[in-house]
Amino acid sequence: AAFTAGRFDGVFQFETPSARRVCRGLKFQNFGHVAAMNAINRPGTTTSGMYHEFVKRVNDPSARQTIYCEKIDRITDDAAGVMCYQEHVSRILIEVAGFSPGDADTVRRKISKSKGKEQIAKEAPAIREGCAKHTPEMSPEKVEALIDQMIDFGRYSFNKSHAVAYAIVSYWCMRLKIYHPLEFWAAMLSCENDKKDAAQHVRAALRDGVR
Repeated sequence: AAFTAGRFDGVFQFETPSARRVCRGLKFQNFGHVAAMNAINRPGTTTSGMYHEFVKRVNDPSARQTIYCEKIDRITDDAAGVMCYQEHVSRILIEVAGFSPGDADTVRRKISKSKGKEQIAKEAPAIREGCAKHTPEMSPEKVEALIDQMIDFGRYSFNKSHAVAYAIVSYWCMRLKIYHPLEFWAAMLSCENDKKDAAQHVRAALRDGVR
């Protein structure tokens, strides 16, 4: 409820303006959604605009329509059918475009170093050829849309273990803030040297009922 309400002051990875923007309107239902939003709030996924689709699909399961093909639906099922983890790209390249695991992992490593945009663009001809051979049910238009999304995604994105590790810290921050607000905000203030940020923490603590 606290994540859905947007009570993100002091919560690791969620208190930034960009995180508040991508989470706006999302009805968090489980820990997986916290992890997914940690991954979605990255340059690659926010540029592609897929966070709008994620919010819509989580809030209304009937909105989960196939975008590209059933293979990709299955690969991205852990994120409401939205590409948000590096592993999604790897599996799409392997299962949809016929890449070898080694070649797919090379692309994944480039994504992890913010070089994926150029790498995926370079691989576009192989993706087109592989999709035509291994996933003929995808139209050429859908293949091009997939490549465009993957190029945006390649600007920088998270692997799932990284997102989950961040989400654990986010969850504990939120839990401590809700159930132990005095101790939480005292700890936040004790390690804050910036006066402007400290003042923001004080205002947030007051909103949380700390007196």
